[in-house]
Amino acid sequence: MDSTIKAITPEQRAELKVRFGGWKPISDFLPMVFPSGFRLTAFTVSCSLCNQDIESTHFRCDMVPLLPGVVRVDGIGVCVNCRLSINYLFRLRDESTFVIEKINESGQWSRYGTVPVSRIRRAQRAFLELLRSLWPN
Repeated sequence: MDSTIKAITPEQRAELKVRFGGWKPISDFLPMVFPSGFRLTAFTVSCSLCNQDIESTHFRCDMVPLLPGVVRVDGIGVCVNCRLSINYLFRLRDESTFVIEKINESGQWSRYGTVPVSRIRRAQRAFLELLRSLWPN
């Protein structure tokens, strides 16, 4: 067993039941539309021990808008494979790219960005132009 994984106390188990039971499945918050028009239609977390995706029914959370375009996701996932409950804390930011921030082991926010939609569209257009030049009608 990983040395960072510890058994929980009965008090912690009771608190977990209250939090997990009081929060909603992630699917209740989706789709989420941000001010830029970006639509978040799926959100998947994985177990920190086995890396298996946690089913959406086993991930419950509270989503709190902090600013326009910034949402905090405070959640608990239960990995049925490992029989673990995992706490998650994310910030979702709608900037020039859609950014997910997660607290790292040193307690600082780490950013995980995605490719901007505009860049994907430019790449698609360039690829289509290349194909047309290689195989004209």
